[in-house]
Amino acid sequence: MNQQEDDLPSLDFYLWTDEQLAKLPFLELLVLSFEGEASLHPGGVCSTERLFQELSLGPNDYVLEIGCGSAKDLCRLVEKYNCRAIGVDSSDLILKFAEHRVRKTGLSSKITIIKGDISNMNFFNDRQFDIVIAQS
Repeated sequence: MNQQEDDLPSLDFYLWTDEQLAKLPFLELLVLSFEGEASLHPGGVCSTERLFQELSLGPNDYVLEIGCGSAKDLCRLVEKYNCRAIGVDSSDLILKFAEHRVRKTGLSSKITIIKGDISNMNFFNDRQFDIVIAQS
């Protein structure tokens, strides 16, 4: 764990001080308020399920989700289709939720969570992924 991760409050936000909560950007506060369980993108869970049905994924497919949030949808996708995936998000706090979810669901061998910004994603190779998802 690096110093930046050590500076982040725990995932148990009930232990956070008012000062820590006040420093959060709105999106992170929303994710935290639902403990990473809410679907915050337009269309919610129903639109995500329709998207998954259209993808026709299998075990040989490699998926990139840009803006993976707490990785709830990404974990469901990998569990359902047994594919491999990378989730990218720009928030250290939200990535902490995502990494925790991936470990908790036992999908660490299939899902990698990394920090990244959509405006600079040149660290991936062309045609590295079979599917790229950006829901919000």
